[in-house]
Amino acid sequence: MEKKISVVIPCYNVENLIDRCLGSLVDQTIGIENLEIILIDDFSMDNTWGKILDFESRFPDSVMAIRLEQNSRQGTARNIGIKYSSAEYITFIDSDDWIENDMLETMYASMQGDDIDLAMVGYIRDDGSPVENITSFFDGTKKHMIIDSVEKRKIFIMCMSIGTITCAKLYRKSFIVDNNIFYVEGLAYEDHMFALLLYLYAKNVLIINQLGYHYWVNPKSTVLTKNSTRHYEQLEVDDMTWNESIKRGFFDTYKEELEAYFLQIGFLAPLKNLPTLYESAPYDLFLKLKEVTLKKVPNYPRNRYINEYFTEFDKTLLSLLSLDICEKDFQGVCEAIKIKKGIK
Repeated sequence: MEKKISVVIPCYNVENLIDRCLGSLVDQTIGIENLEIILIDDFSMDNTWGKILDFESRFPDSVMAIRLEQNSRQGTARNIGIKYSSAEYITFIDSDDWIENDMLETMYASMQGDDIDLAMVGYIRDDGSPVENITSFFDGTKKHMIIDSVEKRKIFIMCMSIGTITCAKLYRKSFIVDNNIFYVEGLAYEDHMFALLLYLYAKNVLIINQLGYHYWVNPKSTVLTKNSTRHYEQLEVDDMTWNESIKRGFFDTYKEELEAYFLQIGFLAPLKNLPTLYESAPYDLFLKLKEVTLKKVPNYPRNRYINEYFTEFDKTLLSLLSLDICEKDFQGVCEAIKIKKGIK
């Protein structure tokens, strides 16, 4: 039976969480028989592989189990999943997350007949707490975006219209393959490359304001683990992403937009996260963030998008790029960020 959707799921040491993820696939209204579920075990050290094999034995016509011979990180696993996928459409789910039972059918049905590159649904960061007034946020409306001009793409990039996470989306596989959209391998924050390439290539996008994806707030996940040196890897990934946009010729047309995008993703976002990712935010990482940002966007104050798209707090943080602040003052900045984010 020809599958409608390939579901790529990297798995690493999630024996206590993966059942919830897989259960949400079994319950999909589109029918598990229409899914090609590709489970890539990234050399787990617990019983994750055993769980995967058990799931494969239960649904042999819908599950493909792959075990990597060494830990290679999520980017490698996802790229392998793309390579092995055979359905017309493809989606990515993290193994500690789960989806609403109509998510895949909703996106699949909405993509038929319009040559849409990708559809996306809403997601929430879920820590298990009750979610109140969920319907007020997700009203089921749809927004169809056609990016068919340079000016429209500039707005598409600057508004970050499809967010920066690569889950909670359904992609036409040919769109991914034909444009060589891929994840960085071997490093954390691997999805930064994939996300930017979506902004540079997508021409036909459907945004569905309906809750579909539950992003589990897992303190042991790569991007939430405290005091990890892996957070330094974002610098390398963002540098690779920057160079890729230049290599592909987009910098000639979208220089100012890409600079503003980098200020948001490559400087402001990691700076805001430092106080939550470390018990004591590393001053050396802050200095490195400043160094690489000024190297890429030396004339950042002249960027016309700052006044229109950046908040006043963001503008204040950007001013740090031109100030020589000591470590004590930097820790004061971190306290201000905590207050702004409501962190005690």
